[in-house]
Amino acid sequence: MVPLPREKAVLLIEFEQLLDALAATPAILRHKPSAIEVMDGFILNHARENPAMDRMRRAILQTDDPGALLCVELYAERADELPPRLEAIERDLPPFPCVHRRLMALPDQARVWGFREASLGLSMAMKGDEKSLSFVEDTAVKPEVLRDYIDEFLAMIRRNGSSSGVYAHASVGCLHVRPVVNMKTAEGVARFEAIATQSADLVLKYGGALSGEHGDGLVRGPFMEKMFGSALYQAFRTVKHTFDPNGVFNPGKIVDCPPLTSNLRYGTGYRTPDPPTYFDYSEYGGFGRAVEMCSGVGACRKKLEGTMCPSYMATRDEKDV
Repeated sequence: MVPLPREKAVLLIEFEQLLDALAATPAILRHKPSAIEVMDGFILNHARENPAMDRMRRAILQTDDPGALLCVELYAERADELPPRLEAIERDLPPFPCVHRRLMALPDQARVWGFREASLGLSMAMKGDEKSLSFVEDTAVKPEVLRDYIDEFLAMIRRNGSSSGVYAHASVGCLHVRPVVNMKTAEGVARFEAIATQSADLVLKYGGALSGEHGDGLVRGPFMEKMFGSALYQAFRTVKHTFDPNGVFNPGKIVDCPPLTSNLRYGTGYRTPDPPTYFDYSEYGGFGRAVEMCSGVGACRKKLEGTMCPSYMATRDEKDV
């Protein structure tokens, strides 16, 4: 157990370029922050499409269109310990174009972390059939090489004809990279497979891990032998088959996995339902595509604050979400 910190501060640093933010991270880490979180321009710009999130975005940012936002959190036992540490970080920032400000009040800090927590929903709630998907979102490398790794990662995604949002835990080198792919087309499925395969090769090149904080499961299972080597992979198989000789306990995970392109939610044979509705959903491409914008984070079910689903608030039944 670790005692809760008595005092906190957050330093917000806006950079023109995501890679500059990642290059600055090792210098900030020398000052022992409790966290360094990053959101790129893709995430920040998607907040404009949600009125509540756009208000938060404008309240947080000093510039209109930064390429990335670093959120640096510090803990201390006494409030007077925080300003000197903040000054030291500001002084040691590499000479990249950036602006920064301190947040000492807890409500201001809570607003920032609430915005950061919305990153997943912001990245996924895209109109149309192209979606920002979580299939290479958990790779991790040393923070010292994070800038170069992400530079190569994003270049690889562009070579495959896609773009991506980037956010999460810069302090530990674990960023959630979510390429935009249309999984309803053969071209999109091929792009999905190519990006996944090439990202596994890239993270190994940088001595990293495919799964920094999430599991492996179906989406990373096909790369386990590449990641751990044949000897260790065969040991995994031996353990699995010893305790589960008939393969009834969660089969096809970690070892003996099915192909990456099986078990797809959509795929080339999927057709989006388009039922008749009273309300107009043409802005989203119809009711079916409006449903497909759901990120699954369950924010529509929150009861205490912010925008929520009116029908759920009335019935408290998930079928009405």
